Amino acid sequence: MKQFIVKLIIIIVVMFNIPTIMFASSTSPISKLDDIIDQTLRLVAVGKNAEAEKLMLQFDKEFKSYSNANKQLSENEFLIISKAQQESIEVFKNSAESKELHNKVTSLRLAVDALEDNGKPLWLEMKEPINITIKNIEKAIDNKDYDQYNFYFNLLLTQYQKIVPAMKLDVEKSTFQSIDQKIQGIEASRRQIFLDDSSHSQIIELKTELNGVFQTVLIESTEPSLIWVISTTGGIILITLSYVGWRKYAAEKKEADKRTKKIS
Repeated sequence: MKQFIVKLIIIIVVMFNIPTIMFASSTSPISKLDDIIDQTLRLVAVGKNAEAEKLMLQFDKEFKSYSNANKQLSENEFLIISKAQQESIEVFKNSAESKELHNKVTSLRLAVDALEDNGKPLWLEMKEPINITIKNIEKAIDNKDYDQYNFYFNLLLTQYQKIVPAMKLDVEKSTFQSIDQKIQGIEASRRQIFLDDSSHSQIIELKTELNGVFQTVLIESTEPSLIWVISTTGGIILITLSYVGWRKYAAEKKEADKRTKKIS
């Protein structure tokens, strides 16, 4: 009986981990799009813009093929990726500035990754750089250094624009709109914020809300794996308790049978 229980526990553990095993071994149809964008980024990084542009056109074909084949892709998801893709292509056509090219292709890469339910989204990696930039903005305000303030403010806008498409895919519409309105409001009154002490709180509020979004998405992205761990552990505990209970019952029954035989 003990061997049977051990085998049963092993079977349950394997069953609970089948979805994870299948997920790890299967190739996502989006992975091909990821590969194209990764190659494009590498080419842009070394200044091979012509080759990179060809890959962007290949991405266009692959994405259209994917969206036609995958009926689960919503209209909103299609529009977000299409817009990010089109913006990247436009930069290739109209600008030779490597930073702008890299930023646009990176933005598309983060958005494509956000389509996949594969754990922690890549765009969450921007949390630390954004927090550092905001800290430098606050320091520039304290030091009354407008040039530094302006530099880091422009950097913040660039960092934010990189994650906008991915945020639209992963964050509630109302939450994204709230942050976007804050960003636009601060940008419109950036000089006033620098000069007016009472306006500095707008920067702090933006940082707090952004960090709240990063944390919420991180928790949501890790919940499925946590549920599997809890379920697997719970299943093993249940079987173990059942086995212990059965052993106790069997021992008591055996003892009762012995007493009955003695009496008779």
